[in-house]
Amino acid sequence: MSIHKKIKAHIKHHLEKRHRHHHMDNQTPGTNQKFLFGKIRVAYIFLFVAILLIIGLGVYFYTTRVQTSKKQPIVQDTTTQYERALKNVVTNKSQFEDDQKMAQIGEETVYGSDLNYILFTYFYSDYASPSASLNQLSDKLLAKAQEQSIILQEARKADFITLSTETFNSPNKSIFARSPLIATAEAKLRENTVSRINGESISIWFNNGSWPEPKMGYEAAKKVAREKIEALYTDLKSGKITFTQAADKILKDTSVATIDPAYKINTYYSWINRDTTSPIFNDPTINKLAWQLKEGETSNILTVNDFDKDNQPYEALFKVIKINKKVENGFGNFNDWLTAKRKQYEIKLF
Repeated sequence: MSIHKKIKAHIKHHLEKRHRHHHMDNQTPGTNQKFLFGKIRVAYIFLFVAILLIIGLGVYFYTTRVQTSKKQPIVQDTTTQYERALKNVVTNKSQFEDDQKMAQIGEETVYGSDLNYILFTYFYSDYASPSASLNQLSDKLLAKAQEQSIILQEARKADFITLSTETFNSPNKSIFARSPLIATAEAKLRENTVSRINGESISIWFNNGSWPEPKMGYEAAKKVAREKIEALYTDLKSGKITFTQAADKILKDTSVATIDPAYKINTYYSWINRDTTSPIFNDPTINKLAWQLKEGETSNILTVNDFDKDNQPYEALFKVIKINKKVENGFGNFNDWLTAKRKQYEIKLF
């Protein structure tokens, strides 16, 4: 081969080789682009799935929370300042803070200092007990605080007493001034709100269970006792003699000792300012009858019961009663009046 042909062949080979490289270079970008687009497509799919998953989880947890909140409503602490303080006092055997407001009763604010005084004066044994009941102690504390406040406020309304910050509605009250004022106010209220009676009686026993049976027997002793009291009754009823004079006649009759060895202490009895909570006699029937008598009225001769060791009644004596004074104020006793007033003085806890 001539030199010319060799050169020509070499140039041709070089051009073909260059053409192949150029073709390969033009094909590579297209292939890479397709590969890149594939990756992007997969990423979008994963992203879409992740978004759906997040949305699904969000909906699930929201629905669950709503259902749970409906089934289990949020419980708020509704205990009062007083209840929390009382729990601390009982649990830790401590005291109320003196100037802390605990309750409102009518026009008076009850402070910790008030409850401390009531707690340690009236209910210390409840407070000191290891098994102290919060509810029971609370009822006692508040009832006593209400009682004292009602007495003071009602007595002031009736112009029986005057009140100041030393005795009322202050955390710095003086117990030494307040306590006697409560006693004075209660006494005045009792006089003007509670029915009461004063009276006297004479009695002759024929069956005194504390002593042996009379030698003549109970039936004969009963007959003697009846005759002796009847002999005095006409003059008593007419007012010709007083009850003390009638009693004196019985005491001078020593034969009464044969039917009642204790006649000297059983003959005469008097009482003043009794209300329905203070029984006058052992026999409830006679107590009821006494309240039915009018002022100045003398009863008939009454057969009165006593009671044996098993609390069984038996006829024991004859009695005549006179009511010397009767005050009717609408309430049979102070507790009835106080119960009615409690309804007007609501306890509002702080």
